[in-house]
Amino acid sequence: MKPIIFEHPYLKQFTKSFAYITEQGAVLIDTGLYSGRGLIESKTGDVKAVLATHGHWDHTGGHAYFQNKGAAIYLQKRDDPIARDLQHQWDLLYEQFAADFDIPEQRRVIYDTEAGS
Repeated sequence: MKPIIFEHPYLKQFTKSFAYITEQGAVLIDTGLYSGRGLIESKTGDVKAVLATHGHWDHTGGHAYFQNKGAAIYLQKRDDPIARDLQHQWDLLYEQFAADFDIPEQRRVIYDTEAGS
C-alpha cells in the first residue's frame, strides 16, 4: 500500500503529511497546515485517525479540525502541551529568539492562520 503524500508550502519551505486508505477509512500521518485540510479530505474521504510524528504546528495544523469531525488523534504525551497551547508553542519556537534576531511579521501571520485551533 502506497501513501498519498501531501505537501504544505509556507515561506519557501514544505512540510508533508501522508495518508493511508483502509477499509475502515483514512489514517493520516500528520495533518500539515490548516489550509491543507480540504485537499486532504478530497483525496481521502473520511479520516478515522491521525498519527502525529511530533507536536509542531506545521505538522498538527489540521488536528483539531479532523478531531472535531470524529478522527482519533494519537500524539506523544510529551508533545501534548505544545500541540494544545498555540501561544506556548509560538513562544517556545520563535519568541524566545526575538532578542537575537527579527522574526518576520509574515511568519506570525502564517502561524496564526495555519496552526489550527
